[in-house]
Amino acid sequence: MKTGVERGCSVLDVLKLSQNVTKINFQTECVARRMGDLEKPVASAFKTKQALNWTPQFDDLKYTIIRAWAFIERQFQ
Repeated sequence: MKTGVERGCSVLDVLKLSQNVTKINFQTECVARRMGDLEKPVASAFKTKQALNWTPQFDDLKYTIIRAWAFIERQFQ
């Protein structure tokens, strides 16, 4: 089951935070929206919370990226 934390963030937000956390500067390119893209998609956790009595353990994007990057670094040590 895929779920969200009911707060939106842009791809650009994720890219900028990822560059900040990893200290890796990578090239990005902004292009036009694809036909059919939602204007502002936000994943809801309502059904998951209801069905599983669940709440997200981590809901801060920067902290999530920090944890993911730490995991990746451990895999390559």
